[in-house]
Amino acid sequence: FLDVYFSAESHALPRSTEFLQKIHRGMDRLQKRQWRSRTKRCLKNSTEFLIEKEGDLTVFHRKDFLLEGAKNVVESHRSLVQERPEGLTKHSPKVIVSVTQMGDRKFAVKHFRYPYFWDRLKDLLRRSKGRKAWIGGNGLKARGICSVQPLALVETNHWLGPKESFFLMETPEGSEELDRYVLHSFGDFRKKRAFIRAFAGWLAGLYNKKTYHKDMKTCNFLVVEKEGSWKFHLLDLEDVRFGQRVTERKLCKNFFQLNTSTPRIISHSDRLRF
Repeated sequence: FLDVYFSAESHALPRSTEFLQKIHRGMDRLQKRQWRSRTKRCLKNSTEFLIEKEGDLTVFHRKDFLLEGAKNVVESHRSLVQERPEGLTKHSPKVIVSVTQMGDRKFAVKHFRYPYFWDRLKDLLRRSKGRKAWIGGNGLKARGICSVQPLALVETNHWLGPKESFFLMETPEGSEELDRYVLHSFGDFRKKRAFIRAFAGWLAGLYNKKTYHKDMKTCNFLVVEKEGSWKFHLLDLEDVRFGQRVTERKLCKNFFQLNTSTPRIISHSDRLRF
């Protein structure tokens, strides 16, 4: 747009720095407005999303992922919790994570629970973690940032507030957690340097879109390697925040989280280069 606007045929137009800054600010505001609008679509019936209710069950889901499919994935997760808890990816009083293969698709379920009354009371006054994850995943997609594909949010409620929620995602084929990936993937130092450059560039792009992750440990990324290039996908989507300027303090916090969670195969020189 600016290249056309300030072409050789446009000598009469003002070219001051102030004028350019006004145009950039205007374009930035329009972009932010579009991102906010597209992010909020996941909370209402729209061309892409549906909200359906059955008894105490509320399901937010994509139109290309049917209600019955969401219920089947949740049922498979419940069976795994009851019958084979050793097969779970994470099992704690507040959060359970499972990965289920159904046909040729792999689904991850993040199950948020409320074992304590205080937790339910707090989520009466704010968005639940399940809704934060649902908004986070769709907000990343609206901004063109790689993440796991959010498919549905299944919530059960009673008069005291949320009872439990299930955030359903489709994980990319061949993906691996970043901390595990780096342990076995660098036989060649040139490949390691290319990987570090790719990850640093991706993270810079994340910050440039005013997107911040509160818990940026290496286990909260999935990485997919394909034909000498890499794609990075954020996890723990309830910790994603949009529209926030990434201050030096926040940047240092993220770097500290990455530094302390990165395996030692990544040397001090590699870390400084990153």
